[in-house]
Amino acid sequence: MAKHFRHQATKSQWKPVVLINYGVASEFSDEPSITMLKPTSSPEAGYLEGDFWVIRIFACCPNCAPAGRTLVQVMIESEWQPWKEIREDKDAYNAEKEMTAKQVLEILNDVWPGTKDQVEMTNVATPYTWWRFTRNRQGAFEGFAITDKIFTKSVKRTLAGLDNFFMAGHWVVPGGGVIPTLVSGKHAAMLLCRRDGKVFHTSSEEK
Repeated sequence: MAKHFRHQATKSQWKPVVLINYGVASEFSDEPSITMLKPTSSPEAGYLEGDFWVIRIFACCPNCAPAGRTLVQVMIESEWQPWKEIREDKDAYNAEKEMTAKQVLEILNDVWPGTKDQVEMTNVATPYTWWRFTRNRQGAFEGFAITDKIFTKSVKRTLAGLDNFFMAGHWVVPGGGVIPTLVSGKHAAMLLCRRDGKVFHTSSEEK
């Protein structure tokens, strides 16, 4: 069951993304923390695919930017292979990143006029960046995508013939991400307790 699940689900993993962070000299105090934007035009740079952009505005996070400034983050689905190939030429890779950030900023400026003149910092993470730091398959930013079939499947947390091994992480739960990954760690601890005949307790519970 588990082997079949892994083979099928890798075809339905989350798409890789380009993540652009802008440090903007504006407070954005009246803006929601998350905005879904459907741009009327798509940048030519960045190998972007997403019809909707996820925009996070960290106006309520004082540690994300100095006073009077805000971190604005844009996440857009992209392609893996073109970024992997262009990374062979570091200068071309950096130029593509710079052009992507510039073209995305032009569209953001249509939504928040004046923004492009207030940007003081730019950081771009490509699908190759995600792969380089996490080794996630094809730069996926999370694990398996949530589909209508995935909830009827399961991945065993142990491997036959390998003692004292319990898997945790976003590849053993649908969707992946921070919270499911933390929960998978809890599940691994519960399996250990069951194996050792112990009662599982959390630190907040009275012993």
